[in-house]
Amino acid sequence: MMDFYARALKWCDCDWQAVYGVLKEAEHRSTFYIPYWNIPITKYIVPRQRKFNADLAVINACLDDLIAQAKQTRQADDVEALQARDYSKVRIASFLAACATVILEVAPAE
Repeated sequence: MMDFYARALKWCDCDWQAVYGVLKEAEHRSTFYIPYWNIPITKYIVPRQRKFNADLAVINACLDDLIAQAKQTRQADDVEALQARDYSKVRIASFLAACATVILEVAPAE
């Protein structure tokens, strides 16, 4: 799973410092007693929150780019062909491919 995220971030040229900053803020929030970040004005006043919001904007822009790329390169495949595909032999096997297989198996036939 982490390999998928690492490749996605590499493809998007996302700033790893932004990812690291968001993870550090998540750690800080999980151990701090008072959730001051829920007060709307703190995202403008507190430097840590300003950096967090800037990092989040970088990551969101990266994810938007990845979603746009996925939509552009989307290929409509036949359901039977997707179910018959052996994902263990796919060059870039990912968690998403496995999820797609499960969703197709559970989805009702149209």
